[in-house]
Amino acid sequence: CFARRPEIKGLLGASFTGHPEAKVLSFVASDLHPITAGIPDFELFEEPYRYDFCQHREPSVFLSYHDGDRLYEAGWTLPYGLGRVVCLHPGHSMDAFSHPVYQEIVKRSVDWAMKPVVIS
Repeated sequence: CFARRPEIKGLLGASFTGHPEAKVLSFVASDLHPITAGIPDFELFEEPYRYDFCQHREPSVFLSYHDGDRLYEAGWTLPYGLGRVVCLHPGHSMDAFSHPVYQEIVKRSVDWAMKPVVIS
């Protein structure tokens, strides 16, 4: 899988470790990130992807999902060089991309990623 390649793990800040069977997942949006500020929680039929995050990278998680008693990361951002990376795990079907809340998250993700990185 390409996501297990070291250069992809460095770019995404995580590597894909697998997923249980697809099911309805409850997604939780963080009000602390501009991509999801004011976005309501929502549900989608999705594969519950799992990731192993790099220890030397600190992702800013803006979207999570419940599976059992645990909350898993479903969307995060990272700086990368002079750019910005947005990782989103939902989106395996047209149902996801036709959901108005998810459409707004995708739109905001593109807008956020296009902004220049401020170097201090």
